[in-house]
Amino acid sequence: MHASLHLRRRRSTVMVTEMKRASVQEELRKNPQLKQEDIDAMREWVETQTQLPDITDLTLVLFIHCCFYDIEIAKKTLLKFYNFQYNVPQICLNRDPSNEEIVQIAKAVGIVILDGRDRNGNVVVFQRLIDTNPACYNMDLTVKLSHMLSTIWQLENGTAQGTVLVYDQRGFGLSHMARGSLSSLKNMIHYVQECAPINVVGIHVIYTNAVIDAILSLFKPFMKSSLYKLIKTYREENLQEFYNIIPQEVLPKEYGGQQVSLEELSVLLQKLVTIS
Repeated sequence: MHASLHLRRRRSTVMVTEMKRASVQEELRKNPQLKQEDIDAMREWVETQTQLPDITDLTLVLFIHCCFYDIEIAKKTLLKFYNFQYNVPQICLNRDPSNEEIVQIAKAVGIVILDGRDRNGNVVVFQRLIDTNPACYNMDLTVKLSHMLSTIWQLENGTAQGTVLVYDQRGFGLSHMARGSLSSLKNMIHYVQECAPINVVGIHVIYTNAVIDAILSLFKPFMKSSLYKLIKTYREENLQEFYNIIPQEVLPKEYGGQQVSLEELSVLLQKLVTIS
């Protein structure tokens, strides 16, 4: 643990006031494996960790759940999460939705958490460039926006059985990767596989090409094999394989789905973050 970790003074928050909130009672009903005594044990341990900020019981539930109810692993993951919050301020601090950088990246990158589920009941997070101009892209800000939206969703809905990440890569290329850095790439991967209080069970990359395949190969050295094996790619001609996993009807209308367009969904989520 970093000796100078003082999150009480540098705490990163997304304020949530005007929306429904998930509750521990709902989580106990939803997850039979979740036990109040495990939450109490985590709470007792957290109180001994004076370097940590105030942590709600719901947050403890999220970590217990994502660690498959192994309390010791949940403790380690929670510490990694707050270390990440402290050590990667470009992603975790100053998460103000009215900040001009956040406003602009939200216009350039559409990130939505779909209402529907995949065929196994997992939550689907969908991402695609809205503005394909590389000058409008920033990897750190994209991860920050995704982090903010995920936080809001979990505060509203609590745990999810699993999370599937979908990336539509149309318009994305090497010029966009150049807008990031090696440290940005490593931070993004580290957060997903070591810190985030979610269970990623699938990563689907659609509309790929040779350039996207080359970009994905850059990820491999920094990813655990278990996570890298979750990546499935689809050319335009074999999208039906993707729709066999993610029902087409839960997707935005430009994908033949029943939801409004990705851009409209993105605007709705931006408003949700703004009023929170």
